[in-house]
This record gives sequence, structure tokens and C-alpha cells, in this order.
Amino acid sequence: MKKLGITRTVFLGLLILVLNSCVKEIDDYIEPNISNAPITNINSLQIPGNFDFTIDKKCSVSIQIKGNDGLPLSNVIVELYNTEKGNGGSLIFKGVTNVNGYISGSIRVLKSLTQLPLYIDHIDFADAVTIPIVSNSVSVVIEGSNSNRQKASLQNPTINSHNNFASKSNGILDSDGDGIVDENDDYPNDALLAFNNFYPSQNTYGHIAFEDLWPYRGDYDMNDLIVGYRYNTIKNSNNDVVAIQSSLYVKSVGGSYINGFGFELPIDPNDISMVIGSNLQEGYINLNSNATEAGQSKAVIIAFDNALNLAPRPQGYYVNTQIGSPIVVSDTIKITAWLTHPISSSAIGDAPFNPFMISNKRRGYEIHLPNMPPTNLADQSLFNTGNDKTNIALNRYYLSDKNIPWALNIPDEYPIVIEKAQIIEAYLKFQNWAQSGGVINADWYKDFPGYRNTSKLLFR
Repeated sequence: MKKLGITRTVFLGLLILVLNSCVKEIDDYIEPNISNAPITNINSLQIPGNFDFTIDKKCSVSIQIKGNDGLPLSNVIVELYNTEKGNGGSLIFKGVTNVNGYISGSIRVLKSLTQLPLYIDHIDFADAVTIPIVSNSVSVVIEGSNSNRQKASLQNPTINSHNNFASKSNGILDSDGDGIVDENDDYPNDALLAFNNFYPSQNTYGHIAFEDLWPYRGDYDMNDLIVGYRYNTIKNSNNDVVAIQSSLYVKSVGGSYINGFGFELPIDPNDISMVIGSNLQEGYINLNSNATEAGQSKAVIIAFDNALNLAPRPQGYYVNTQIGSPIVVSDTIKITAWLTHPISSSAIGDAPFNPFMISNKRRGYEIHLPNMPPTNLADQSLFNTGNDKTNIALNRYYLSDKNIPWALNIPDEYPIVIEKAQIIEAYLKFQNWAQSGGVINADWYKDFPGYRNTSKLLFR
């Protein structure tokens, strides 16, 4: 009887523990442990339940340009770069002011950025104006100066009027008649297209790193599929979106699964006239006549259905994840989604939109960035199985019982974590970043002293 009593007591104790764990709120970590003591297993991290793992931030853009006389300047080209042109800066935003001198939109930039250089193609302005980012907003009214105009007039006396032809470029030819002179028009012979807007920037690629065993925990080397990307949102002379272009390549395939990749746009499939450039060879993706994916209420573009068709696996190795393995250079595919009509940039949203991996040719097994919703074709019966702790009511998706994601977006360079090493072993500040809810070491992926264990990384 004593043994039985002990057994009952142990059972009741275990039951209480289980019940307590079941009712534990996902955001219990009010004071997360952000100790510098190294943790060797990522599942031991204490991560705030409301952390979204984003490295960049969405910023609204609202800029008004006025001349040296205080009057609004219309039809003036405005460009934002991620840093000064002379310091390797790259274009992220471009457009033209309206009749009231305004230009608006949105951009995504690294959270570490606190200001952006603004370039205004008008003689009333210096080469660059530094604009602060305040509360995730780039909002400013800028007036030109007489000194800048006088200097420009001395250099070129024929340009001194209050209009677009006070451009520094001194261009007057408009071959396609869209109101944008050829020197400022990225598509001078096409009246439907005018400006390129890039993410992460014109000259860089970002990377999305996946674990492919969802809904179960993987080894968290975050190399099962790494997709390099650059998006270009193409706008017309009214600053409306007319096409979306994506340049994509496969950086690594660190496993035996055959994985695909796609992204969802927040528009109706019928808003797209045609998608060209996808690499679909495996036969498990069904398409509409415009090459968007069939059965979706939003426009879904499947870029490729087998990463190995872009980056073939060397015999005896995975793709670019093992020390001593052959270097595999992926094909780069360029996918263009042409819209049926111009759409405002606010309706299109911001790249990288809603990207996801399809695991091992199983269409229902979608793996998204944390807190990004599934598409219509995802198998939602998989939620809350394995280690997944999705809570649809709270818009919590694709996070584990330890608040760890299966995908990360790094809008920058991202050396590959070697096979079977966890990301925290290679990127030494990831622990601080995750446990602080993104407050500490937001630049954890950078090549700064003490940030990387290069013995755990491959630079390919």
C-alpha cells in the first residue's frame, strides 16, 4: 500500500506539472534571461513570446519638396539610398513628386539604420540631404536654398526655372512621353514603366534561411534551404506599381528533402496578368492561366518546386553545407509578375511579402517566417502538432514550444552555418538578440569582432 501511495503521489505531481505547462501563456517571459553566459543548445534560450525575429523594419515615407521660393516642386525625382552613394550606398526607393510636391510610400530597412540619405534632382538642393528615421517614419518637408541655385546657375545658366527642367541632369528628352526625362527614367522607351524600387537594395541580396522538419524541431543549423533574393517593385510615372520582379538563387540545401519556394502577394490572383520565369518541373504545383498558383484567394507565385534543379547536389554531399564539399553555384532565376493594372504601393505591401518553403514536395507542408500566415493550400491540421505552437487567434504562426522559428529573413549577407552546428554556435550574438526580444545585438549577423565563430561557417 505504501508503494501504491507513493505511485499515486508521483502521478498526481506529474499531472499538476503537465497541467501547469499546458496553461502557460506564450508571453510569460517578462524579464528574459539575457546573460552573456554561452548556451550550447538553442532550445535552452528563453525568448519572449511576442518576439517576431525581424531584423528590418517597415518605414512610411512622406516627403514634400519645395523650391527656394517656398512653392511646391512637382515632377522632381527623389531617391533614397541605404547609405551615401560615395560610401557604397545602394538604391532602395525612387519616385517623382506630385503637383503638391509630395511623394509617399513605404520601405523596409535594417533596424540598425537611424537615417537615410535623400537625393533630390533639382538645382535648389545639395547633392544629398540626411533624413532621420523617427518612429519608423521618413517624413520631412524640405525647402531649397538660393545658394544652391546660384551655384547651379553659374555652372549652367540655361537651367533656372521653377519646374522639372531645373533638374541637375539638364535632360529634356522624354522618348516615351511619360513625363519623366530619359536620364531619370529607368525605362526611357516604355511609357508604362518608370522607376525601380529595390529590397534589400539595388546591389545586394538578402537571404531566407529555413529548417525543413516542421512541425518538428530540426538541428537549427538553419541551412536546410537558404534562398538568396532581391526584389524590384517597378512603378510608373504616377508612382503606382505595375510589375514585381524577383531575382532568386539557392545558397544551400543542407538535407535530403526536395524543397520548393514561393511567396504570397496581398492582392487578388486576377490582379496579375502573367507570371514568367518560374522553375517548375516536379508536377505537384497547379497553376492558373496567368501562372499564379491555382486554389488561392491571394496571388501566390511558386518560384521553384525543387531547389536541386537550381543547385544540383554533388555526389556524396549536401549543397554548400559541409566543410570540404564542392562549391555549388546556383542558377539565378528572374521572375516577373506583370499586373493587369497599376496598383498603389500601399496595396501591394513590401518585399519580401510572405515567403515560404514547401517541404519535401508535400504541398500542404508550408514553412513561413514567424507570425506570417499560411496560404490557402497549407495543411492547417499540422498546427499544434510536433513542436509547433501556432495560435491562430493571436496571429502567432510557425513558432515552436520554445518560441523558436523555422525560418529567418536576413536582408543582408549570410554565411552558411555548417552541417549539424546550431546557429548560436556560429553567430555568437544570436543568443543575446533572441533573448532580449531584438533589443540587444540587432546586428548579430554582421562580421564584427566577436560576432562569429568562423570555424562553424562556410563563405559561399
